[in-house]
Amino acid sequence: MDKRVFSSDNLVKSLCAFAILGGLFVASRKIFIESRQQFPIYPSAALTRIARLSEYFDGVRGTTADGEVYVFDSGMPGASILILGGTHNDEPSGHVAAIAMIENLHVKKGRIFIVPRANPSGLTHTTPLEGFFDRYYVDTPNGKRWFKFGSRYTNPIYQWPDPDIFVHHQSLQSMAGEESRNLNRCWPGRPDGTYTEKLAYAYMELMRKEKIDLAADFHEAPLEYFLINAICYPEKSSKVALGAEFNLSMEDLQYTMEASPGNLHGFFHREVGDYSSTTMPFLMETPNPSQGRFHGKMTNDLIVTGQDTNYIKAGKLGRLFVDMDENGWPLSLRVARQIKSAEEIINSFNELYPDRAIEAEGIPPYREIVEKGVGAFLHAPEK
Repeated sequence: MDKRVFSSDNLVKSLCAFAILGGLFVASRKIFIESRQQFPIYPSAALTRIARLSEYFDGVRGTTADGEVYVFDSGMPGASILILGGTHNDEPSGHVAAIAMIENLHVKKGRIFIVPRANPSGLTHTTPLEGFFDRYYVDTPNGKRWFKFGSRYTNPIYQWPDPDIFVHHQSLQSMAGEESRNLNRCWPGRPDGTYTEKLAYAYMELMRKEKIDLAADFHEAPLEYFLINAICYPEKSSKVALGAEFNLSMEDLQYTMEASPGNLHGFFHREVGDYSSTTMPFLMETPNPSQGRFHGKMTNDLIVTGQDTNYIKAGKLGRLFVDMDENGWPLSLRVARQIKSAEEIINSFNELYPDRAIEAEGIPPYREIVEKGVGAFLHAPEK
């Protein structure tokens, strides 16, 4: 019978190997737990309640899709608006703009519903091979606030495998397989569909049951993408969209107004327009230097200041659809544009339907966000 003899050297090597494996296990466990943590939100005192998405569609109950809906109900007659941030979690201004509104709003007429984490699953992972951070930090008067930097897709641990080709259920339009996990390709969703389709369906049910009049979805796009600094809308939203464009232009804020093509299926602004009888949808796009193909090393500064030498060079070569200089496209400016566009959509609606006006105080003003920084409107608890 063979006898295996372990020398002291082999024993030491074995113990070292186990120690390394143990250390890797502890480190990976810590990363896994942190990836499930969600950034804190400190709502305004005027918040009415925090609802759960499962109140509108029970099919998401008990899943990560059952996110929070922050409800500001004035108790006075008026219209209702739903604001979504975090449909794509590699587009930071979306959820930061939604949170800045949650932490400052006081609604006087009508109702405002805000979802800062529209696809919560997308905040539990990052896109492979992109070098993205799990979280980033924004300075506030009371210290740093942290936020998650996630993925535009549902985490595959909740929906897998991707099909070779994703076929949009209602239109039969074909897309790349991974788009089956993209919330902004799965509208209007379906109750017996995939995780992501159920999530979209839950929001449709929210809009139906709450009789939502307006809905805004905050997005960002790379600087080399043509649809940028834009407000997208379907036919039913055109009057409100044109009024908002006029209001914005009066303040020297230029936005591209993009009418949604009738054959562009799966997108929020198309399908909510077609499948909701009451809701007028809008989708906003701001420039995001951390999202495109030209940017350099992924850093906290890139996310927050929006400054990148590669993009400056690309701008000088005429390769971008938006101006880019040493000032960059800071997060504060992008958040300001998101909030301002939503505010002017409300104002335009109020001008067209004064008997159903939505009135709110505390919406962070555009100029102040730009000058003071968005951190001035994020209410971290005092130390």
